[in-house]
Amino acid sequence: MDELLTTRQVAAELQVSESSVKRWCDSGLIRFLRTAGGHRRIERSQLKEFVTSTNYRSFDKATKGGASQMVFEAPETYRTITRDDIIRRFQMALVAGDETACKELIDQWHQRFQGIAQLGDLLIAGAMETVGKLWECGRAEIFEERRSCEICMRLLADLRSKVPDLAPGAPRAIGGTIAGDHYTLANYLVELVLREAGWNATSLGANLPLDTLLAAVRREKPQLLWLSISHVGDAETFIAHYNQFYSQLPADLVVTVGGRALTDAIRPRIGFSAHCDNLEQLSALAHAVFRSR
Repeated sequence: MDELLTTRQVAAELQVSESSVKRWCDSGLIRFLRTAGGHRRIERSQLKEFVTSTNYRSFDKATKGGASQMVFEAPETYRTITRDDIIRRFQMALVAGDETACKELIDQWHQRFQGIAQLGDLLIAGAMETVGKLWECGRAEIFEERRSCEICMRLLADLRSKVPDLAPGAPRAIGGTIAGDHYTLANYLVELVLREAGWNATSLGANLPLDTLLAAVRREKPQLLWLSISHVGDAETFIAHYNQFYSQLPADLVVTVGGRALTDAIRPRIGFSAHCDNLEQLSALAHAVFRSR
């Protein structure tokens, strides 16, 4: 018969609070049984499935009786915590909706490892991908994905106050997402990465028609324009409209694009100065252009 564990036992093995385990159970991340008295009991096999599906790092350790028992690694002190530790814990906290824990982990990352680009690529993007996969396989609700995005936005707003002040005369950068694309999180990360690189960057928001982006360029006169393109409707229509827009931009404007909608079939057919697959590439580009001014 499969071993049954209490939420307290699971919390001890995972090195998390019992309340977190209960939230994971109630949100459907960990399948569990209820006793006649209403207490949660988790089968060992369900715990292992949870560990595998969420990439919760684990190892088997032999007990005195020779049986194999699942136990979990956890950093003993703040000084020894690794990037993988923070990534794993942030994913768990975000899925559980534990904003306080998420904030503490982002603060630890920023203090220990620096660099908003890596924070965005490895910590936030990785956690949101985990939430998305759980939703796709029916183990998370839409509201949990939306809640995760909102938590990240609030935490990034707090992080912005920790970016060094801009130098006088910092170059101007603006950007956003095009019409039909409502995804704001990547947009906000781009703004922070550029500000960290010394640019006076401002996100114009999401779901922006190309004609209003053109008006913004003419009025704001930026040196860099970014477009985060995570969704396009009809590809041929997008390519035609985008290229018409691009042809009206100033010749010396640096136009950088990115986003999962820019497939290998679309990307070669549109104009831009640089294409970035991730925030680290954007950061390198921003620093290079900044130094060349």
